[in-house]
Amino acid sequence: MSLAGATCIKRQEDESKATPEHIRLYQSFIGSLMYLMLGTRPDIAYAVGRLARFAHDPSKEHFRAVLCLFSYVSMTTKFTIQYTQTNHEEQDSYFPYGTSDADLGGELSTNIRRKSTSGVMFIMAMGPISWSSKLQKTIATSMMEAEYIALYAAGKQAAWIQNVYEAIGDQMKKRNTSTSSFTTLKNSLKGTRLKCCTLYLKKMKLMFLLNV
Repeated sequence: MSLAGATCIKRQEDESKATPEHIRLYQSFIGSLMYLMLGTRPDIAYAVGRLARFAHDPSKEHFRAVLCLFSYVSMTTKFTIQYTQTNHEEQDSYFPYGTSDADLGGELSTNIRRKSTSGVMFIMAMGPISWSSKLQKTIATSMMEAEYIALYAAGKQAAWIQNVYEAIGDQMKKRNTSTSSFTTLKNSLKGTRLKCCTLYLKKMKLMFLLNV
C-alpha cells in the first residue's frame, strides 16, 4: 500500500469492532507519529491527521497504513528542516510569512463525509516554523469557501506568531494560494452562501494582518 493510498481508507461496515488492546496499540502508534510530526516532520502532517481520525475504532487496513507510514519515516530519517542564513539584500527572508490551502470534500469516511482539510504553514529563514493539517468543522460547498476557512485558520496562527515576533521584526507577510478567496477578502461578501463567512472576514480585519 502506498503512502497516498494509506490516507484514503474507509471503515468497512461488515468488519468487527477493534478490541480495546488494538485500539490502545493504534493510539500509541498515532501518538508516536504525531510527536514526530509536531516536532520536525511537516511532510507527514496530512497522513497522520487522516489516520488519527480512526483512532476510536481502527481496522486492519488502518494498521497497515500506520505501518506504511512508519516505513516511510524510517526511509527518510535524513530528511531535515534547514534554515538558511541570507545576505543583506535577502534580509526579508527573516520575516515570517504564511501560506494556506485546502482541498474540497476530501474526507470520505462515513461519519465526517465530504468535509475539507485545511493546510497551514509559516516559514522564516527559508524553513518552516509552524504547520498544521486539520479537518474543517463545517462542510464547504465550493473550493473558494474551503480555502477561505483555511485562510482564516492561518490568520489566527499568524496573530499568535506576530505577538512573539513583533519585538524583533516587521509584520508578517501572508501568502494565499487561492485567488478566489483572496478576492473575496478584498470585496464585499454577497450571496446567501457567502454570508456564513462574514464573521471570518470581520475577525480577519480586526487582526490587521491583511490589507482588506
